[in-house]
Amino acid sequence: MTARRYDMRPEQGSDYHLSIPVVNASGNPFTVTGWSARGQIRHPIDSDDVLYELDDDLTVEATTVELYIPAEASSEWSWRQAVYDIELVDPDGRPTRLLEGFVFVSPEVTR
Repeated sequence: MTARRYDMRPEQGSDYHLSIPVVNASGNPFTVTGWSARGQIRHPIDSDDVLYELDDDLTVEATTVELYIPAEASSEWSWRQAVYDIELVDPDGRPTRLLEGFVFVSPEVTR
């Protein structure tokens, strides 16, 4: 697998859902049953501070990783731009980057 690039654009104070198909180098579905997923959002990329941990918001299914960030979490974000990545971890503990990119948060006006 090669990491794909995707820029997320969540709206502050709203649920955010992203379904990520897992495919091999040929573009065919790749089964990741028994694997786990992890991810972080940071700004800047080399910061020791994590803006948001994605681990609890990721679910691994047969050939898909589901990302679901609840409105309660995004409503707390005061930052507007950052970077992220999501990694898959095989049963032996070896990580493979699945997705990477920027996060652009659209600020909430109505509270």
